[in-house]
Amino acid sequence: MRSLRPVSWAISFDMNRVLWKKMAILIDRYRTWITVQGIYRDDWFLFVSGGLLKRYANPVFNLIVKWPRGNKVRGQVIGISEYEMNRAIRKLSNADTGFARRIRCLEPTPEDVEAIVLEASWGYVQLELEVYDKNLRTNKQPLKDDLE
Repeated sequence: MRSLRPVSWAISFDMNRVLWKKMAILIDRYRTWITVQGIYRDDWFLFVSGGLLKRYANPVFNLIVKWPRGNKVRGQVIGISEYEMNRAIRKLSNADTGFARRIRCLEPTPEDVEAIVLEASWGYVQLELEVYDKNLRTNKQPLKDDLE
């Protein structure tokens, strides 16, 4: 009898790039104080292995602050590495099967994007995306046609 393999929430390189692009689109569409600067740039990271300092290039999801918020100043660039994004996705996928399904289908919601960035940045970046209906006229007087 064959044993069942454990489910892995790791995503492939191509899937990761598509997911990052969809996340960038959602952040750009519903942004409030921060927006995406770039998603394909590599940065150098250092780590110690076997007593030696090694460096490697890793893709980074760069966010740029448009409006000052808390201890973040206008123009500040916040980079979140691919490793941290994957760690956050794995953690959130293990906690919520609906989230895992949406990520595997490459259909993240704005709430999913907020959760991923918050977890990947260790609570440093809270996007506060504003999801609104474009047909909803909240701060304007209703049109005459709407009243009839």
